[in-house]
Amino acid sequence: MSTYSIKLKNTIESYNHNVQAYGYGFVFNYKDSSYIISISHFLPIIKTELDINSEIVELRKNKNIYWNEVAIYNSPDNKFLLNTKPIKNYLKRCIEKNTILKMEINNNVEKYYYYDTSVFTHPISRIRIVYMRFLIGEFNKNSDFKVLQNKYQGLSGSPVLNIYNQLIGIFSKIVFDKSNDDIISVYGYILPSIYIIKSLEKKNNESYFQINLDLFENLKIGNSLIKKDKDNNYSIYYSQLRINIPLDIYFSIEGDDNKKINSLDTKRKIEKELEFVKYDYFDYSYNLIKNDKNQYKLNTGLISILLKSRYQSQIINIDNNYKIHDKLNKNVWIDNPFC
Repeated sequence: MSTYSIKLKNTIESYNHNVQAYGYGFVFNYKDSSYIISISHFLPIIKTELDINSEIVELRKNKNIYWNEVAIYNSPDNKFLLNTKPIKNYLKRCIEKNTILKMEINNNVEKYYYYDTSVFTHPISRIRIVYMRFLIGEFNKNSDFKVLQNKYQGLSGSPVLNIYNQLIGIFSKIVFDKSNDDIISVYGYILPSIYIIKSLEKKNNESYFQINLDLFENLKIGNSLIKKDKDNNYSIYYSQLRINIPLDIYFSIEGDDNKKINSLDTKRKIEKELEFVKYDYFDYSYNLIKNDKNQYKLNTGLISILLKSRYQSQIINIDNNYKIHDKLNKNVWIDNPFC
């Protein structure tokens, strides 16, 4: 499996100096084209370089992707990838519990068992993504987690495969679940392959999409009926992932410019064509933009840098000031949060 992963060097734009961070990627063949696939963590990455046999090659971004954290680059000359095995086979769907997963760590192939799915919400922008999780382990709350963090740090972008070497998704992060007072569960998060496929197929990857409807009760899209849970949240069975997902995540995955879907009002027996519209109340772009008043434009990239730099108090302050998220627009400027 060591032939699948490629080491990448990312240059991340920051508030006073650029930051270098290593990660991984892999070659993915799709519809007779080859791409380098990695992950962005929603950070303002301004340069990505391929690091193979001590030779550095700068990669060219294939497209801007703001609705999820997939990073797609055009594949360089094959002479730089001679020892790299491209991934051609993939699974769109989520897998069954206890399915064996494989990932390379420090030149060793380690195996895990798939656990479940989880929804991650990005602060302030409120982008929501469904991830697959595997259980790394359960630990005493007094355990020393430095070794564990060091082990997985820098593995973002690594391919996660099943026993048949089909791509399941991209390794993204580890998360510590502290809901139990005595035991801390540590999970690995995988961005499902469907996000890669949709990012390659979409016309517009820079916008978030929704359907403008006031009520979704009794509405059927395709063969799936929209349901409301006990917390009044809408969900729908997504056949490609083969799981129920929140309705807004379904819209973000399927939405695109000028795209329409057929629906049926099961109560009134009325068929209707629904059109996706851009959800532009927030600037989802990654670039850090500063004006002459020492203010930064509020966007996904800025919040991600604050998260990366552990400016938690600033994020809380921003969140408190802009807690009515529907009133945000693409031109919100905030005083320098790095002070």
